[in-house]
Amino acid sequence: MKSRTSFILGLGLLCWGIWLLLSQMRFFSHVQEQIYPFLILLLSGFLLLYGIRNRSFGMLFWAVFIFQLGLFYFLRNFNLIPYFSLDEYWPIFLFALGNGFLTLFVVFPYRWGLALLAGIFLYLGLWFGIQALDFIPTVLDFIFTHFVPLFLILIGIILLAHSETIRRFFGI
Repeated sequence: MKSRTSFILGLGLLCWGIWLLLSQMRFFSHVQEQIYPFLILLLSGFLLLYGIRNRSFGMLFWAVFIFQLGLFYFLRNFNLIPYFSLDEYWPIFLFALGNGFLTLFVVFPYRWGLALLAGIFLYLGLWFGIQALDFIPTVLDFIFTHFVPLFLILIGIILLAHSETIRRFFGI
């Protein structure tokens, strides 16, 4: 298993190095911007199949994370969404982390910590994404600023309800 992983990692790094070398030699010119999202999407599909085949469900996290980044770059490079600068699109990474944790929670529904992490990263990705794009309607601003404490209290109550300590205390 270890030799297979090192083979896959070595092959991936070799291909990436060749890609970067050819790109520095201006071999690809403009085609590079259109191809790399497909390579990222292909990598995510490979990770998904590898994770399912080997029952390595932790790999699903990375498959979803990389898929979302590949999808973003695909949409951006083919002008389906505007071309943002790094200051504007870094929340995509938070949102991708949230979706990765959400996928793990779907696979392991008894692990509430994954749902909590998913909620936090999705919330932060959405919040910072809206702020980075300077798109904060008054209603959303009101909801985010006034209902976050209620949201946190609700999550805390749900986690406490599933806690073994609370169950033992009340004899449930």
